[in-house]
Amino acid sequence: MKYFVSVFSIIYIITLIYLLWVSKKRKDIYLKVKTLTSSLFIFNCCMSFYFGGGNFNIVFLLLILGLVFCLIGDVFLGFNKNRVLVNVKFFKAGVISFSLAHILFCIIFYSIIGFFWFDLILPVILVLIALFCEKRNLVRLKKLKKIVNIYAVIIGVMATKAIEVAMLGNLIKPHGVLLTVGAGLFLFSDIVLFFVYFGTKKKHWLSLVNLFMYYMGCYFLGLTAYYL
Repeated sequence: MKYFVSVFSIIYIITLIYLLWVSKKRKDIYLKVKTLTSSLFIFNCCMSFYFGGGNFNIVFLLLILGLVFCLIGDVFLGFNKNRVLVNVKFFKAGVISFSLAHILFCIIFYSIIGFFWFDLILPVILVLIALFCEKRNLVRLKKLKKIVNIYAVIIGVMATKAIEVAMLGNLIKPHGVLLTVGAGLFLFSDIVLFFVYFGTKKKHWLSLVNLFMYYMGCYFLGLTAYYL
């Protein structure tokens, strides 16, 4: 497993760096490279599960399906290439795909730890941040406000439960650390993506930060399959 992680990590990082370069210099092949990179985090999950010696179970099925929906969302957003109001249908399809992925992740987390009232704190904060940013003209959501707020609630719940699962007894264990880091990076990548798509001041470096955090988040989530 250590050998696989070392070799695959190098390949993954190189591919991710290439994707970052392509996103600025070779937009004509951006979608192809993005799809390839997304396929790698699914491969990472499968191989981690294989080397971990786990028996096929519902948790692995939910995890791998969640990552597959992430790949599908990547393809839809790849068609969009940060021009949300030009290709609204692709953006909505991407959001739906990622929402389904997060719901599947939530099912895994809730099967471990049940509902607490404070699960709703982060989702509410994210919605309030979105409304505040729009009011201050930092972003323009227009007719997509509703779908953005719904997604904010879903990603907020997912990140909250991931942290709870890790903190309530598993933070010192490898999969607890991987879970926390993966979900945290996923959350922050979505926050950055919010400004990439809807920010009134476009900054290309934000897109690079989003891609890096997102793909590393999916990488760490995939590694948790080793401990299933």
